Amino acid sequence: MNLFSNFGHNSYHAGTFRIEKRFDRGLSFNTFYTWSKTITETEGETGDNGITFYNRRLEKARANYDLTHRMVGVLSWELPFGRGRKFLSSTGWVNHAIGGWELTMTQTLQSGPPFTVGMGGSPNRYLAGEQRPNIVVPAADAYTPNWSIGPNRFPFAAQNPYLRMNSFVYPPAYTPGTLGRNTFEAPGLNWTQLSLAKWWTFAEKYRFQVRLDANNFPMKQPQFNAPDGTFNLNNPGAFARITGTRGSFADVGTSNANMLLVMKFQF
Repeated sequence: MNLFSNFGHNSYHAGTFRIEKRFDRGLSFNTFYTWSKTITETEGETGDNGITFYNRRLEKARANYDLTHRMVGVLSWELPFGRGRKFLSSTGWVNHAIGGWELTMTQTLQSGPPFTVGMGGSPNRYLAGEQRPNIVVPAADAYTPNWSIGPNRFPFAAQNPYLRMNSFVYPPAYTPGTLGRNTFEAPGLNWTQLSLAKWWTFAEKYRFQVRLDANNFPMKQPQFNAPDGTFNLNNPGAFARITGTRGSFADVGTSNANMLLVMKFQF
């Protein structure tokens, strides 16, 4: 007999603050800031049941995808070229070629998602369920102060660890660790986009756009994934080291600088 039911409980709370300002000469600024918190009772994101299936509230914590802070600022400028503009105000082919272009800069700042510290390599035996260490300091003190990845990203063991290993110990045999789920927060995101675009209108109901998008440009910045979260005294060089970057080629937070040429036709 199989039992299927929704045993978990999730909650989401958020607030958004917006500022918009329009200046003269085609310049406008728009920014959004969102504070939010998503809480789940179990590791529903990964399909686990936590410490015990019968008391799922023991796993109540931030969801894997929770982002506490997110701000997106958009600065748009209608370039001063072409008909009705300050420079080269004319009709004909000159206006079609250089008039009506708009330059947009988008800056995204957000805090990192939470992650869990598990464990491995313990000589003790434990009951089934989530395996996490004991934490021996306040969670805020487990971070490496003023952390940066350091001058050497490779090999990973040469990095500065994101968390201090001496903040954790193995729990005694047959006891769950005192560390909760998703206790720590991964590095945040600082991502810049530039876009240059122009629309052409034909016979009033047809429009064609050319747009050049530049992501993580002009100042390329790595956007790091969460660090390794396995506390293992047999492999201390791997713990709390960052082994990858986030974002696909055109996704928010892509770590590699890239440029995309986009053409759009509306009818």
